[in-house]
Amino acid sequence: MYMTFSASFAMKTVVFTSAGIASCTAPFVLADNVDFLDPPHAVAAPEVARDMGPETAEDYAPQDLRPLVRIGAKLAYNDALGPVVGASVASDRLFNDRARLRFGIEASEDSLAYNLDLSGDLTGGEPVFGLGVSADRSQANDLYAFDSQSLSLTPRLSWTLGEGRSLTTYLSLSQAEISNVSGTTSALIQNDEGSRDRYALGLRYSWLDATPGENRLGQRHDLVLELGSTSEDHEFLMLQAKSAASWSFGAAGGIRLTTRLSAGTIHALEGESHVGDRYMLGQASLRGFAFGGFGPRDMAVADTPALGGNSFAVARVDAQFPNALGDSPILPGVFLDVGTLWGLDNTAGGVAGADPVDDAAHLRASAGVSFEFDTGVGKLTLNAAVPLQKQDYDEVENLSLSFQTSF
Repeated sequence: MYMTFSASFAMKTVVFTSAGIASCTAPFVLADNVDFLDPPHAVAAPEVARDMGPETAEDYAPQDLRPLVRIGAKLAYNDALGPVVGASVASDRLFNDRARLRFGIEASEDSLAYNLDLSGDLTGGEPVFGLGVSADRSQANDLYAFDSQSLSLTPRLSWTLGEGRSLTTYLSLSQAEISNVSGTTSALIQNDEGSRDRYALGLRYSWLDATPGENRLGQRHDLVLELGSTSEDHEFLMLQAKSAASWSFGAAGGIRLTTRLSAGTIHALEGESHVGDRYMLGQASLRGFAFGGFGPRDMAVADTPALGGNSFAVARVDAQFPNALGDSPILPGVFLDVGTLWGLDNTAGGVAGADPVDDAAHLRASAGVSFEFDTGVGKLTLNAAVPLQKQDYDEVENLSLSFQTSF
């Protein structure tokens, strides 16, 4: 079960004091939230994803109506990591409203991850320059039988194409290391011990339509193409796509339907993918499943580690009923999630590499109910999911709970 508390504050002025924190994270590229799908940057922490688009409703507001600064805080608990705390700072109005800043940090007893992103039309026109910096460090825990650390730098240029469309080109530079790998874990992880550099050139096309239609409330589509190589002689082509849309049907909008489709693949042109390249999915992608709870897994070793996969595909459908309970502050809904995670360049698992790993695209599916509670001071969201299709070795999480408020 993963529980989250978050809060954001809109302020006209604010003074910041920062302190250094040392700790850790996990070396898997995340696509764990289909609404937050970003090009891989070597390493990311469980349930931490970088946003490709608007983070709150304020991001859709005219620039001069947005607050100068938004501050966020997070308190969470994860079965594998224990207590998790986080904080974030965001502003779209730096340097006379011509620059945007995002900074976030998240830590647990054994992990730390942070990222910084700055962009702006400081030259007075296009392209808009942006720079992303992220780093993380982790120690061995229930999820990963090794230590890891990474640092990535991602400069980019963006052009507005009109009608909510944009094009971004970026250069991804990163260095990552995994160490203290258990001698009894999978050979597929033991083989990746050490440090490596990663270089990639990417292109992203985005289309956001927030203008309501007859029934449509809004839609967003993203396509990412990346070509890269690593110091381990791995050359690859990565392709990711996401499409999301919302509709309203019935009298007075009695049914609100949201669909989300997401897919990605990393194709090796030469060499083999690293444990830090592959995708990991969990509760934020397929409700009812734990992070790393499905996909290729080495069942021939004692810790049965999740290995991630080179490809994934996910479809989510949510139906909410705003008028079902009258004036009640409770918004009920139902959902269906379907997806799969598959593919390894090398399937020689076991401690000595003599036991093949099943990396086939086994279908997973779950269904459940959701409830959003307007508590008067914020929104409390509860999801209860039951897997309908799974493998015997999958790890299940039936409940997720979150609370968010703003001031």
